[in-house]
Amino acid sequence: MKKNYKIEVDCANCANLMEQAARKTPGVKDAVVNFMALKMSVEFEEGADPASVMPAVQKACKKVETDCEICLWGKDVAWFKKRGMTAVFAFSRRSVRTRV
Repeated sequence: MKKNYKIEVDCANCANLMEQAARKTPGVKDAVVNFMALKMSVEFEEGADPASVMPAVQKACKKVETDCEICLWGKDVAWFKKRGMTAVFAFSRRSVRTRV
């Protein structure tokens, strides 16, 4: 299974480090980060649950680039939209960065 995620990262080198860290994460078959499009494409291993693998991907990426953020589309986005916010956010709601 392959999923795409919007990311926020400051430089191409950091995006490359994120890609390498994501590829080494258990449950990830392949990962590609496109710095210009600010997107990460993650292909999961057979039988891996993306919801359980992505926290490990987030943690691995945060180790190499502390400012990086991965937007996981789903119930968290709906939570922000209900409150009239558009946001790019990491896994925890503590690190919310809203945009106008």
